This record gives sequence, structure tokens and C-alpha cells, in this order.
Amino acid sequence: MKKLGTLILASLLLTACGGGSSPGAGASSGATSPTSDFEMKIDGKVVPFKIESGWQAATDYSEYSAPGGTPTLTTGLQVFALRNYEYDPKKNYGAIKMDNEKLTAPGQMRVVIILWDEKGTTDRKTPLKAATYASDHKDSMSLNAVTVQSFAEGKDQVTGLSFSGGTPNKGEVKITSVTNDTASGEIDVSGTSGGQDLSIKGKFTAKLFKP
Repeated sequence: MKKLGTLILASLLLTACGGGSSPGAGASSGATSPTSDFEMKIDGKVVPFKIESGWQAATDYSEYSAPGGTPTLTTGLQVFALRNYEYDPKKNYGAIKMDNEKLTAPGQMRVVIILWDEKGTTDRKTPLKAATYASDHKDSMSLNAVTVQSFAEGKDQVTGLSFSGGTPNKGEVKITSVTNDTASGEIDVSGTSGGQDLSIKGKFTAKLFKP
């Protein structure tokens, strides 16, 4: 049975035209822009990314060995959606769109970070925990996937890293602070997907989305 990280990445790639293309507008081969929150490189090119909108939400996931059967794995997911453009979840269908959000303007970018919560936590109201989520393939309190979606040349372009199974991708996400309405953290990941190298390092803050 495939893990959710693989399914999410596949869904993103299917809905994004030109998923294996070069990075979106704003990429350069020079130093990281001082206005960028992340040190991000795609195929060796620096891609500036300034967070204008960050949201976090909990979701649930169940894995079945047979349709309609008893779940063999029940684990919650903590998902961050970081955008370099303004985003109001009250005017859209929720804060986290994994496979049906279309970027519409050149230069728009979205970074999605997906973390496994503890096994057995499937309540969408499960609180986010301050901890280190590493790429240890444990499917519990660990790193699941990271994707970068950009808009350039009139189409969506997606590069993503899965940390499930035996992938060689590595890194970690540290959630350093969780308050009543915001979460802060650090990301340091690297790997290869679809022949493209991707690395991201930096700090982020996101508002907690409460359905």
C-alpha cells in the first residue's frame, strides 16, 4: 500500500502542467535574495521565496488493506501551506489545498510541508506539537513530504520530495513554537525528484487554521 506522501505528490504532479520543468520566475544563479525567507535551490538555481501568507491545519489519514475494511494505519497529518502571495482561507475552500489550487500569476509560489503526527491521531482538531520531525520513515512524528509549486510560462510547475519508504531524500522540520494562533519552525531538507535537485533551508511562521 502506498503511503500518503507518495499519493499527495502524484496528485500534485498530475494537476500541475509541466511538473518537471525548470523553476518558476524569479530564479537566478546568484546569491539568495535578501528579501527571501528560504535558501531554496532547484537544480542549482537560487529561487527567492518571501512568505506573505502562511497557514497550518491538521487533517486525518487512514490506510486500508481493502475497500470498506478496517483501517490498518490511522495517523494524523499536520500540513503547512506557505505562499509568497496573500491568501485568505475564509474566501477560499479552507487553508490547505493540496491538489486543486491553481496558481494564476507569474512569480506566484507555494511551499507545502507535510508532517506525520502520532499514530492513532486522526482528529482534525489534533493540536500541533513542538518537536523535530525527521526523515526517518517512521510514519509517526516524522517528515512526510515537501513540495514547491510555482507559476511561470503560463503554467504550474511542481517539484516535490517524498520522505516515505526508502527514498534517499533527507532532512528535518523543527516546530520551535506553538501558541494559540501561530506556529513557528525551521526547515532543512534536500533530495531529488524527477531528476531535479531540491534543497530548502530557513525559518517560517504560520497561522493555525481552525475549521
